[in-house]
Amino acid sequence: MSNKIKTTLIDDVVDLVERRPGASFPEIQRVLDKSGHDVTGDVVYGMEGNLIFWAGLSDGLAGALMDAEESKRIHMHLLHTTTEASIVYSADGVVPDLAIAIRPPAKGYKEPHWVPVVFYIGGKCSANNCAGREP
Repeated sequence: MSNKIKTTLIDDVVDLVERRPGASFPEIQRVLDKSGHDVTGDVVYGMEGNLIFWAGLSDGLAGALMDAEESKRIHMHLLHTTTEASIVYSADGVVPDLAIAIRPPAKGYKEPHWVPVVFYIGGKCSANNCAGREP
């Protein structure tokens, strides 16, 4: 992926999250796909301990999300209840077939667990960018 395409994708991700605070992974994929970006692939966006934020991302989209997060232009906001997660992701048309990570054990889960998140502008939650929610 060229630097120009990568920069455009990063900017488009940030613009989308700014226009749609609380955007979920499937919403980001759907909107950016309609804009002509390659957003679907085999990348699993997660962390150690079998914690999965989302699967099925393209390398480009995963990299753009990571770059936008690292530069503190956007951040992930944890959905604190299974009800909240189910409502948000059901509305966006996709709920992973994984158990939800509630209280991850210190050594991680033996099987993959879903960590439901949405995206907001800025480097961390505040009263201005996460609807007043605590991080």
